[in-house]
Amino acid sequence: MQSNKVIRKPFGAAPLVSEIPIVKPNKGYRFTGWDVDPFAALTNNKVCVAQYEKILPWYKRWRLWTTGFFSGKGCLKWLLWLLLIILLIWLLSWLLRGCDGDVLVDRNGNAVLPNDKADKIEQVAKPDGTIHDNNGSINNIVGSDGRLPENGVVSPIIGNDGIMPPIVSNPGTPDIIENRLNIYFEDKNADLNKWVQDFKQIYPSDNYQVIGYDPNVRMIQIQIPEGQRDNIREELPLKISDQKFFIVDESIMVLHGNKSQSTGNKGWHLKAAHVKEGWDITKGDPNLVVAIIDDGIDVNHSMFKDRFFKAYNVFTQNRALSPGQGHGTHVAGLAVGSTEFYSEGAAGVAPNCKIMPVQVFDNGMCTFSSLASGIMYAIHNGANIVNISIGPSFQGLSQLPIEEQIKVAQQYFKNEEKVYKHIINTANEKNVILVFAAGNDNIVTAILPECRLTNNTVNVAACTHEYKSSVFTNYSLGTNVSAPGEGIYSAYPTNSFKMFDGTSMAAPIISGTIALMKTIKPDINVKQCIAVIQKTGKDLDKFIPPMVLIDKVLTAVKNGDIPEEPIWTQILDTGSIEHNDEIAPTDQSPNKEQNSTEIKNPTDDYSALKDLLKQLKEQRDALNKKINDLEKKIQ
Repeated sequence: MQSNKVIRKPFGAAPLVSEIPIVKPNKGYRFTGWDVDPFAALTNNKVCVAQYEKILPWYKRWRLWTTGFFSGKGCLKWLLWLLLIILLIWLLSWLLRGCDGDVLVDRNGNAVLPNDKADKIEQVAKPDGTIHDNNGSINNIVGSDGRLPENGVVSPIIGNDGIMPPIVSNPGTPDIIENRLNIYFEDKNADLNKWVQDFKQIYPSDNYQVIGYDPNVRMIQIQIPEGQRDNIREELPLKISDQKFFIVDESIMVLHGNKSQSTGNKGWHLKAAHVKEGWDITKGDPNLVVAIIDDGIDVNHSMFKDRFFKAYNVFTQNRALSPGQGHGTHVAGLAVGSTEFYSEGAAGVAPNCKIMPVQVFDNGMCTFSSLASGIMYAIHNGANIVNISIGPSFQGLSQLPIEEQIKVAQQYFKNEEKVYKHIINTANEKNVILVFAAGNDNIVTAILPECRLTNNTVNVAACTHEYKSSVFTNYSLGTNVSAPGEGIYSAYPTNSFKMFDGTSMAAPIISGTIALMKTIKPDINVKQCIAVIQKTGKDLDKFIPPMVLIDKVLTAVKNGDIPEEPIWTQILDTGSIEHNDEIAPTDQSPNKEQNSTEIKNPTDDYSALKDLLKQLKEQRDALNKKINDLEKKIQ
């Protein structure tokens, strides 16, 4: 110690700081303080003893970390508690983020926009310099552990390289992607991971890959070599026989609306359907959501400002959408666009309701699987009404007599029908109403697999301003309501407007109407909606059901005048057709001849219909030859 070791002070006085000796410990020790307080007032003699501790070498200090593991002064205790607190905060934030059931990250792991936002999709250049939407790449999605990802993956159709997939054209039936097959499982407890592992064990080559998966529809998509589609379709059920599944070709869907040649009478559909009169009753509920399953949307269009809810791109799994060909923008404007442009002839039927745009098109192409996944997304994410103005094209089947068309509806595309049954049953369980455009091929509507459960979905035909069925509209069996569908004026990219024709335009008028009906009676079901629209609608011709009159529909719902069953009833099953002959005869449509043919040994539905059309052409050619021969003899 330096300085005095003895201090003398009067009774009651306290030593000064300068009087206390400075302590310098010997090497290897540290001064830690005095055993008693040297600065306290003196009331008697006091001895203060300096305290020391030995300085441990570094290799012995680790003991300090473990001293008092969960109590005491150990450093490790504090570190462990800090890590535990951080873990709890992270877990709590993860749970809170998942409370609304929303997709938190996209396919690339990036955070998605809030529920009420949507953005324009990123575009990239192809090798030839042209621009296309960046909907991601086509990849094998099975992990190194042989398992499928936790969330579903809808494979893009074109991919980042911009190369088109191989397409098989089928006159009279939808085109299909040749190197893809969709595997669907009816058993809700099916082990899809085991199926994938079995598949890769049988087909280990990289030419056979799993590129898509949707747990909501219990689907796995495989990519196979070109030219192997028929072989794989036949082999798979035999080689993987311990699980029940069925196979659906990856067919290409089309838009059921096109730009119109008409230029005048903008907004005639608003007057014909009594839209403004209906608004005197209600313009909709902001809590109701109408999903538009389509080619995208113009996210910056004035008709949709502050109206989006959980917009979704099925390929990227985020809210980045393409304006597409303008079809989805047009459809959305008809269903739920604002009233701002009513005086110009454009307005949505339910302008106060929310819009859920769901993009299922990749650079102008939509497939069966992407459409199914898009509908299921809407059903599971808060949509009340789902508008689907997309479907398969059967252009050319109008050549078939009605009897043959009904056979097609009864006997073919049954696997596609199974998928739609699952989707439709899921929607009905949640009281989500599906509205399908009937299609534009001038055929029996029930040929479309999605339109066969007639009174479980709303299937919309198109009519003209003269209140007749449009020349293009599908009709009769499978159709249950009608709406204006020619020369229809609505939103179009970019922040513009155009006229379109098609059942695509008729369907959203009905979707908006049902949104208004649900505003008045939230628990109204699909059959009741159809029944009210039919009962209060305007009669047209014998080929399509009554056209919607919105004010009369809403008055009936408001007054509780709701029939339980539709009156325009046509049921398609495996054995017979039941219909009301007074309202919906199934006799031939104009320009249809009544001939019957047999289908000989078809390999699949597509081949069968090609054979059917070929046989019909041969019959007609033979008939024409006979007529020509007779004419020559007469001359």
